[in-house]
Amino acid sequence: MILIAVLILVVFPSWLITLITVVGLGMLIVWLKGFSNLIGLKSSVTLDLIVPIAIVVLGVDYAIQALFRYREERRKGKSPRAALGDSTYLVGSALVLAMLTTMVAFISNAASNIESVVGFAIAASFAIFASLIILGLFVPSVTMRFDAWKR
Repeated sequence: MILIAVLILVVFPSWLITLITVVGLGMLIVWLKGFSNLIGLKSSVTLDLIVPIAIVVLGVDYAIQALFRYREERRKGKSPRAALGDSTYLVGSALVLAMLTTMVAFISNAASNIESVVGFAIAASFAIFASLIILGLFVPSVTMRFDAWKR
């Protein structure tokens, strides 16, 4: 998480965006653990270590893409709300397509007869969906709220 935070800080030289993204990543891990417990997935090294790492690495891309597009729209002089709407419209279909293809790739592992691999497939597929919601939509929305508040 620290290295991802440093990466976000380098890409977006803003402590606020870095903080919002790291909080979003924390929310993602909490959602993943809650979902895993809710559906009764057994704890394993794969589920407790590998899935969170993979999801943080894959999910942060959603935040980067969405925030880059949002910032581009803001540089065009649009209000925070208009910039968020346009950026979500412009990059949203690409993020949804990326989410769907990644989910299909992960869920295909559910055909395995190995319990930990099936748990990985289910948890990772859910976490990719949650990544889109939290990092692709929630993080840019919170950023927009702060921009509107500063304005």
